[in-house]
Amino acid sequence: MSSNGEPVDDARSQWAGRLNEWLDEVVRPSQQFPADLIHWEFPTDELKNEYLAQIYTRPDDEVRTLIRRFSIESGRLGADDWTIRSLSWALKNDHAQARRMLLFESTRRLLLSARDGAPPPWEGTTWILDLLPHWPREALNALSAYLLAHAQQLPDGRRGGLYDIQSIIRARWIEVPRGSSAGTRKHASLAALTPREFEHVVEALMNGMGYATRLTPASADGGRDIEARLERPSARALVYVECKLHARPIGVHFVRALLGAVATGRANKGLLVTNSSFTRGSLALEAIDTHVELVSGTQLIELLNEYVSPAWENRLDKILEASKLRQMSADAP
Repeated sequence: MSSNGEPVDDARSQWAGRLNEWLDEVVRPSQQFPADLIHWEFPTDELKNEYLAQIYTRPDDEVRTLIRRFSIESGRLGADDWTIRSLSWALKNDHAQARRMLLFESTRRLLLSARDGAPPPWEGTTWILDLLPHWPREALNALSAYLLAHAQQLPDGRRGGLYDIQSIIRARWIEVPRGSSAGTRKHASLAALTPREFEHVVEALMNGMGYATRLTPASADGGRDIEARLERPSARALVYVECKLHARPIGVHFVRALLGAVATGRANKGLLVTNSSFTRGSLALEAIDTHVELVSGTQLIELLNEYVSPAWENRLDKILEASKLRQMSADAP
């Protein structure tokens, strides 16, 4: 269905294998699009997958324009007239249905928008562009909340467009394509750290994920480098984090040692984080023991992109300083 509730199968199929031609139409400055041009989401999954596979090579202005096109702008949607007709029918024939519809703030805004000087019925999402590229996680959360609030009112096409924005954000600013120059640079940034600096970077990640953290002494750490606590009314946990800055895959004996520390310290879980990878034995043990989780270098980079900053490798000095200050505060009597 289109954003106006009309079939668009033909409009979708005509763009098969024509990604660049479709992009030329969608990202051009004019706001007046042909009636049969799908510009509120990717026309097909094939075009979406093709674009996401090359997103690291696309110009920043193009990516941001595409997000702007897929976003909801403050104003009206084509499906609003259908909503008004449905509400009018319910007010006359089904009062219970009318009451359910009026529970939604978007329906009430739609009714009020008919008055002179009233604000538009749809509050837009284009403002999430101001969160990018520095705060992709916050942008994803904002879109998730918007979709959750309006899941029953948004036309399928506009809902699909918001999902496509989430995919774009993840592919552009969080995920690390195999063999990409960005991935190589970020891996090199981790490898250039000292072991203690690597612990501080991992501490910054855990802090960004909402944990209260404490680094253990550089020596005699008791089998863990970081103690991370989650203390919320709905969730409490103690996680032991062991950091391994290695050039080779991490062997199973490191995993067993962390599991021993978890059992001795009565922690909920152990997290083994490396800039490298893990041996088959390590991965096999993780698969059968829920008390340990392994984070490889590539996974670590994606987590840092998401919870610290997509440009964290350019801010390492600031990240390290902030981590050290948090530890000074945690160690203070």
